[in-house]
Amino acid sequence: MRNTSSGPSGFVISAGSPSTSRANRSSRSWVRSCVDRYTERDQLERLCRRFFIPYLDIGMDVYEAESGYVLHGQVFLSLPGSLCMRCFNFLRPELLEKEAQHYGEAGGRPQVIWPNGALASTAVGLFAQLILPWHQEVPAGSVMYDYDGNRHTMVISPRVAVLAGVPCSHFGALHDTGAALWTP
Repeated sequence: MRNTSSGPSGFVISAGSPSTSRANRSSRSWVRSCVDRYTERDQLERLCRRFFIPYLDIGMDVYEAESGYVLHGQVFLSLPGSLCMRCFNFLRPELLEKEAQHYGEAGGRPQVIWPNGALASTAVGLFAQLILPWHQEVPAGSVMYDYDGNRHTMVISPRVAVLAGVPCSHFGALHDTGAALWTP
């Protein structure tokens, strides 16, 4: 007998994993973000994991290098019951700590229109692929795309293949989360 219940976002929980059907995903809540800080991403992903909500994030940064500037960005889809941003080593304690040490400092965080456009377009395409009968190869779990703004390329991160079949060690099983309950 299979244990089946519905999480607060409407994901059907069956045999320990969320339903991947397009019909199930298309009528549910999603969080999409384009924030500038790692701590904000961390908080959003934790909230989404708590309530079984898929989280689609885009971001980019400009770094100075010897040869000029480097543009790098990412599109990250974090699905309940799958790998998280920490599993992909995108969110790391040292990044969160470094950011906290510089909290409140003003400074330029250059944003460039064409990388943000490429990242946003990829995120929209990924979202459409997940909820519409657009393409048969729907990601079964979390996925990360890497953007190289200097070469104008977007590829599935090599981390996806390396982490294939690895369970998330940062968030509990799907039955460990769900609707917040408060008793006075």
